[in-house]
Amino acid sequence: GVGLGELVDAVAASGLALVAAPYWEGISLGGLLSTGSHGSSLWGRGGALHEYVVSLPLVVPASPREGYAKVVTLREGDPDLSAANVSLGVLGVISKVRIFRGTLLCFL
Repeated sequence: GVGLGELVDAVAASGLALVAAPYWEGISLGGLLSTGSHGSSLWGRGGALHEYVVSLPLVVPASPREGYAKVVTLREGDPDLSAANVSLGVLGVISKVRIFRGTLLCFL
């Protein structure tokens, strides 16, 4: 998956910055979300990236008829999204993440 350092560099190349991120850039975005890693923020939703997630596809177990695995997408407003954001992988494997651009990024 994409590492935090890669995301920070890509965002900076566009003249923007993340408003919230932990200090260590070696973590993957999936790991960052699953562990509830956080930095600090004085505005927006808060200092943790999982507070900005609007869509989270998870690979979850399924029946043999379904091929033993399937993708379930949780979206903003789904009561399970908050739990899945910091589930340590217990609820499924994060396959993608969509974050809300409006408050997660700011101009440098």
